[in-house]
Amino acid sequence: MNPIDLVGNAISLMSDKPEMKEYTRDGLCAITGVFGKCISRKAVVPDSNTDSEIFAAPDSELASVNAFYCFKYRPERASLWISTEKEFRKLDRVGAREIIISSNYPKEPWCMYITTSYKKHGSLYCQVNSGNKAIIRFEMLNVDCSDRKYLLEIWDRLNSELRNGTSRKILESLEPPLNYQFDLARWIKFEQWARPLYKSGLYQLMCYLLPSQKGLKEEEKSKNRPK
Repeated sequence: MNPIDLVGNAISLMSDKPEMKEYTRDGLCAITGVFGKCISRKAVVPDSNTDSEIFAAPDSELASVNAFYCFKYRPERASLWISTEKEFRKLDRVGAREIIISSNYPKEPWCMYITTSYKKHGSLYCQVNSGNKAIIRFEMLNVDCSDRKYLLEIWDRLNSELRNGTSRKILESLEPPLNYQFDLARWIKFEQWARPLYKSGLYQLMCYLLPSQKGLKEEEKSKNRPK
């Protein structure tokens, strides 16, 4: 199954699904290249859309019902989410972190999208996962999270450095400001480890998932709260 049909089917089951105002007819979906129930392409994809170069059947004047639900449901491009064929679930950063770090993915086929730009349709770029496969769309990157041991190695190192006082921004770029005060020996050791990795999608995704400073303070308060 392609991600448009998987996500679109889940959205079609939701109470707040977009309202379809056209009658359907059988045809070839321009986006997925799959034959099935369609409506006019212009009712789904505006002329200004910049993704048509990756459509499977760009000459078709039709788009599938599932494509309609994906493209017209705002959270599909304006939020973090995980979806199976039966459930589309909106997430926040904490929810995404809990799923990815614990590898607590659905047992049935699923796909997942994480964005901060809210401009692209996640279902158009995601990959459908099953079995041990776990490829997550993060912005414009397909990030392979299938190797949990390797993922946790990066996560634990970044998480430790964050708690030692290094900000997420510095961890992402490896460029501390000139007046930044830190343990130089520790930083050199960390930078040597991180330098070959920091431009990879997995490293950048792990940085994104790190707790915020506010989250760290709340975590500390929770630890110190009387039981």
